[in-house]
Amino acid sequence: MAENEIEAAQLFAQYAANLKYEDIPADIREGTKRNILDTLAVTVAGSSQNNQYRALVELIKDSGGKEESTILGFGYRVPSWMAAFANAALNRVLHYDDTYDEAVTHPSCTTVPAACAIAERKKKVSGKDLITAITLSNDITSRMGLSICERPQGWKPDWYQTPVHGVFGAAVACGKLLEFDAVKMQNALGIALHHSAGTLEGPGIPSAFAAKGAVLSALMADQGITGAKSSLEGAAGMYNVYYGGDYNRDRLVADLGSRFESAGISLKPWPGLRYFHPYIDATLQLVREHDIIAQNIKRITIFVAGYVQGGCEPLEARRKPTTLYEANISLPYLVALAATKRRVLIKDIISEALNDTLVLQIAQRVFPEVDERFSIANKIGPALVAIELTNRQSYSKQMEIAYGHPRNPMTEEDFLIKLRDCASQSVKPLSDENVERIIDMGRHLEEIDDVTQFIRFLG
Repeated sequence: MAENEIEAAQLFAQYAANLKYEDIPADIREGTKRNILDTLAVTVAGSSQNNQYRALVELIKDSGGKEESTILGFGYRVPSWMAAFANAALNRVLHYDDTYDEAVTHPSCTTVPAACAIAERKKKVSGKDLITAITLSNDITSRMGLSICERPQGWKPDWYQTPVHGVFGAAVACGKLLEFDAVKMQNALGIALHHSAGTLEGPGIPSAFAAKGAVLSALMADQGITGAKSSLEGAAGMYNVYYGGDYNRDRLVADLGSRFESAGISLKPWPGLRYFHPYIDATLQLVREHDIIAQNIKRITIFVAGYVQGGCEPLEARRKPTTLYEANISLPYLVALAATKRRVLIKDIISEALNDTLVLQIAQRVFPEVDERFSIANKIGPALVAIELTNRQSYSKQMEIAYGHPRNPMTEEDFLIKLRDCASQSVKPLSDENVERIIDMGRHLEEIDDVTQFIRFLG
């Protein structure tokens, strides 16, 4: 940052305080509505999947406190910051939440749980208000990711950008719903600095800590508690301490209010790591286009390198995962699943489904081949899959852009399949009628005067 430039936290605070619903282009608003509906659906789906997360929910419930905000799927009402914590944790169970592929971040998994928790606490938050807050926060979170990924050295797999950056974006969403001026917004960002954390070392729920921290940061600022004024670019601000001052400032702050980076967010058509999706897509297209029967497959070669290569190692473990978490990070298994069932649904990767004999047989025929053409700066895609049949016929397909990316968007039909698939996994069953009502409310979110009812339908 040059000496005469305004610090990014101050710029974000001014931008956030001044943005109105009417300032947001119609296509961006529509995209945000999809992000909100997608995030809530994926969170509900996570409610029935993992005993560890259920234990977390029960721990939060047993801790008591004011009944403000809903834990989705379960219907428990707890203090707003703990609802944000629980819902952000549940959202990541299936690796099914949205991504910004080029920014290597998951924007909505922190921003939506935090904003919804504040909306329930405050009450009388309109759909337009929620859309504005999430558009704003996802823009900021995405810009922060791009500022690292588009610096000269690019992204490195060290800091987990989703919580490190997401706590700032989510704090802004909460502040917007609480009607902060620029001063309070900057204080919320300053407090959020001390909740900014998370690395890529092993599994965990760092995005949950970010969502919780965002709610607390905003509520503290609302009580007049002050925070660091230069939380992002100060001498001991996030960029200098975490990244050694190495970031692309133009990608961070240029064109605020006229370029909304939320336009770059991708929806995931399948569970599993986003890096695997081009491989899943290529496999599905091959078996459908050529009517390939799984029993006739002799060998599937997946050409990998870089970050994706790790999803194939150790190979035998990645061919036969034993838990939902392992399935989500096992590329050979997911490719075999796609080749066998011509789909990848939630019910196909939960623990009881992982013993499917045919899928496991096909997984033994999946072989990774290291090819440095597919390690391009650890980006998502391109991906190449080749299938050889027992009759010596062979087919291959290379995918350049992952399905669900704005340049290769999910069809409405596939989006609805995902939403209904997620709803079917709620720990408390949702009737078909209620599921369709929720989808309709999400599609017309701007018409809702109080989003509390919409959120609690999912509880």
